Amino acid sequence: MSKRAGQKKSGGKRFVMLELWLLKTEAWQSLSTVSRAAYIEIAQLYKGNNNGRLSMSLRRLAGSLHVGKSTAERAISELTERGFIEVAQPSGFMNKCRLAAEYRLTAHFCDRTNQPAKKTFCQWHEKENPRSRHRDTTVPPQGHEPPKTTPKPSDGPVQVAEKRGFGT
Repeated sequence: MSKRAGQKKSGGKRFVMLELWLLKTEAWQSLSTVSRAAYIEIAQLYKGNNNGRLSMSLRRLAGSLHVGKSTAERAISELTERGFIEVAQPSGFMNKCRLAAEYRLTAHFCDRTNQPAKKTFCQWHEKENPRSRHRDTTVPPQGHEPPKTTPKPSDGPVQVAEKRGFGT
């Protein structure tokens, strides 16, 4: 039986497509490596008709990325801050039933709310949202500095040199 136009292939191989325009955005370039891997883990849950219902817990994400829960949480917050994902349903814990958070990829049509793709990551700029949470905290140079001597008004530079053992 032949396949009709517009029908999806059943049993085909699944993949995650990262389009070049998405990879060239300033927001994607500023993401950490863990955040990029977290986006791919969440995007692989997308089947074309379940955006807004992509269920991912922090424990599951941390396990699949082989990082700690706090690192996975930072990756999720970085993706949310930059506009790649939105929380469609927050996580919860009721009657000993754990509910993982459900996410929406902003690059795709939302099947939960029937909203078009927002692509809010395209408006993100580095100047508005600095990458580092900390200010410039450069470490001062380490090592031995020569003692600072202040010459007395009566002493000249030659006398200071003589006291140190330099000169004649």
